[in-house]
Amino acid sequence: MLTETATEAPGRAGDVAVRLLPRAGANVVTFVLGFDAGSRTESAHEHGCAHLLEHLVFRGSEAHPSADAVAAAAEEQGMQIGAHTMHDVVLFHATAPSWSVDAMVDLLCDVVARPLLRDADVEASQLKDDRSSRPARRTRRRSPRAGAAGSRGSGDRAG
Repeated sequence: MLTETATEAPGRAGDVAVRLLPRAGANVVTFVLGFDAGSRTESAHEHGCAHLLEHLVFRGSEAHPSADAVAAAAEEQGMQIGAHTMHDVVLFHATAPSWSVDAMVDLLCDVVARPLLRDADVEASQLKDDRSSRPARRTRRRSPRAGAAGSRGSGDRAG
């Protein structure tokens, strides 16, 4: 049974209102930061910026200066971190063992509130998105024409 409790978590990435939904016997915790962002809030020249920023926050922050440092901090605490950009919201989330909840909140708040946003990371992310958005090349197999010289039907074998 879920019961809802509201509390404050001052001193992290500014004052963050936290809503706790305790569940008796749960040994993991999920923390989600949501922002009113996404394509609905972007102008035509900003199209895709929320999605780009979603990727950049995990490339490094003040306390974790590289993507490897962010990943190592998460792995050390047994957490999984990620993000999703939708039409009207961007969500950053982490799930971790309940014993590492403070480290989880600190890591997620650090990468979201203090990303490094380096030019090289922006360019690398844009190149990756360009490659992944291209349609896959399809190769069509030509079926042999029945009775054509040199063609083999499905039952023919080279001999």
